[in-house]
Amino acid sequence: MIMKAFTFLSFFLMVFIGYTQDRWGVGVILSPSISQIDEQSYSQYYEPIYPFNGGIRLDFKYRRLELSYGILHLTQGKKFDGKVTIPSDPEGGTGTVTQKTKIKGFFMPLNVNYFVLDKEHIGSYVGVGLYTGYIYSQTFDPGYTNPVNIVLFDKLYFGVNVDMGVVFRLSPRFNIIFGPNILYQLRKEIRHDDFPAFTPRLCTMSFDVGFFYRFGGIEKNTPKE
Repeated sequence: MIMKAFTFLSFFLMVFIGYTQDRWGVGVILSPSISQIDEQSYSQYYEPIYPFNGGIRLDFKYRRLELSYGILHLTQGKKFDGKVTIPSDPEGGTGTVTQKTKIKGFFMPLNVNYFVLDKEHIGSYVGVGLYTGYIYSQTFDPGYTNPVNIVLFDKLYFGVNVDMGVVFRLSPRFNIIFGPNILYQLRKEIRHDDFPAFTPRLCTMSFDVGFFYRFGGIEKNTPKE
């Protein structure tokens, strides 16, 4: 039963993509990022990290509306520079180290974009959407010994995604996009019965650079400059 449903869904998807192939595009996204863990008032004691993320994205464009879905690898976290007692020092000395918390996973954003400018050779859009993700690694690096595994977040998580961008249409089929992207984790408050505490949430701001191939070229109704 499951195999028949999967076969039917695959066939329907192939027919749909084939019938609407002139509206589809696929691309590679490269994302230099700034990431922090939001811990309310405690965030002032930490600094962001600067990971380099990336992945692939599939777009479906109809007139000025665009639906995009991606699968990207994402590193998020924070760091802290401070003085610690070094266990390996027999005299109990202290040193200044950089301690890092890193959260690694795959996330899948689903966005709806609206093109405020949509010309033959250039376009610009704003968008909003949701994302879900899977965390496969959570580590804390104390700076003076090997990183250790920690558990700050559930493996499955989701959040809100806001983006905007500029599209340069180098040819009917090849586009380059540039634009900022903000991810913020949505998470219910953690109950702390014994002491006041916080609920950490992952947040990242990236500047996306994308290289896209459009199967059908520029849409027929795209105004010429």
